[in-house]
Amino acid sequence: MPKRAFLAFLETIPAEKLEGFPPCNGMANIYMQPAKQGGNYRLDKQCFTADGYHNLQIQANRKAKLASVRFEAPYTVATVLVLEGAEPAVSAEEVRDAFLTSWNAKGKAVRLGTKRAGRPRSELELELELELELELELELELELEQEQEQEQGPKPGKRGRRGSVASLRR
Repeated sequence: MPKRAFLAFLETIPAEKLEGFPPCNGMANIYMQPAKQGGNYRLDKQCFTADGYHNLQIQANRKAKLASVRFEAPYTVATVLVLEGAEPAVSAEEVRDAFLTSWNAKGKAVRLGTKRAGRPRSELELELELELELELELELELELEQEQEQEQGPKPGKRGRRGSVASLRR
């Protein structure tokens, strides 16, 4: 594979094309190398993977200036998977480095980004959660008391739900 042509293509990709990827329902061409620079490669986004990664691919063009690149066409020569909403955000340089790593590994996908940690909860959310826990505890205690009453029968001096049998016969 023509490494110089690939490296030249990587350097021509503007940084803004390697950050904040567009949503898509299908394939999207993000960047194409100008014909005067050889038109050898293009950067495509192949939508999202099932686990929420942007599927970015550098593919060889069929009408590339270099014959060795045309031979690779229309195949993917490098793949990078960038996590949507990664924290911290993945930089353009990290994406470039990952494409080079993938190219050196014969197109094997390289994953970038770490999943966002749960956002900090507000005081109101914490209060509501505590209230809910207390309500659940009270409900469980009440159910437990009712089960015990049913097993043991009504307590002396107290009537059951419908009163005593003697009071019903009167």
